[in-house]
Amino acid sequence: MFDFKFVLREIGQRLGGRKSWVTPVARRAVPWRAVDVICVLLLWLVTAFTIAPVFSAFRDLDEGQRQIWGGIAHSVATVVLAIAYLKFVARATWRDLGFDVRKLPGDVLRGVFAFLLIAPVVYGLQALLVQFVTYQHPVLETVKTSHTYLLALTSAVLTAPLAEEFIFRVFFQGWLETQPWLGTRPNLAARTANENPNIVAQPPLTGPTPPRPIDSANPFASPALLPDEQPDRGSVAVGTVDQSPRLPSKEWGPIAISSILFAAMHIGQGPAPIPLFFLALVLGYLYRQTHRIWPSLVVHLLLNGCTMAVICWNLSHGDPVP
Repeated sequence: MFDFKFVLREIGQRLGGRKSWVTPVARRAVPWRAVDVICVLLLWLVTAFTIAPVFSAFRDLDEGQRQIWGGIAHSVATVVLAIAYLKFVARATWRDLGFDVRKLPGDVLRGVFAFLLIAPVVYGLQALLVQFVTYQHPVLETVKTSHTYLLALTSAVLTAPLAEEFIFRVFFQGWLETQPWLGTRPNLAARTANENPNIVAQPPLTGPTPPRPIDSANPFASPALLPDEQPDRGSVAVGTVDQSPRLPSKEWGPIAISSILFAAMHIGQGPAPIPLFFLALVLGYLYRQTHRIWPSLVVHLLLNGCTMAVICWNLSHGDPVP
């Protein structure tokens, strides 16, 4: 049975800094380097300039529809080519790429919970700012003129969030977390007991596999790592995970940089970059703690999905769309 008092108590403890919003999980540093970042960026540019001319040849589609189809194809091509490059050139594993499905149910729950917390802030900021600056988006303009709801939903709710979460969080933020000039460590979740009294030791790397520890009182906590889930080559302080309730300020660097770039990519959409920056901070925090794509992807999908649902409802009933 749902315990409302328990939920309020858990939220209060996190707001008060006595517990982490999401328990951090140790893993190895991502294997891609600066040269790989440049190569993937070049792949992104090449696909952008080669896919658009292809869809411009489809004269049966209006300009807006061609742009949306081009955006869908660009998003899919970027993710597929980036994954292929990182797998075969940088020797990344699926876990390095954030696609670890072993904790998928818990990650979905974390994403839903994070969405319920951040959505009022994002929508509230957007509602306030549109009073002064008109919101614009190519998908919205296309829906208004041609009513291509399914096409718009595919772009805004599926392909765009997947591409953005993979590129900004997994790929770019994951690389930033390995950079010593930001004051971070290759394995940000790992610390030594001498440096931090909040260290919780993980099971040893050898011997029989113990049963997975589960905190039945907290559905949002990440389970402790089992030996076969420990970071492998390139890891630092593999057997420990920092359980500090507050994220050290220096480790917000990769999150902040990726969030600024994420917001900047939405310049030209009215006031959108401002609320999206705060959204990106939450998305970056979720990735930093779990190093999996699913929690931030769920938040992104739900936010875009709710937005598009309201837009489509208003258009279908003749109500004005901001």
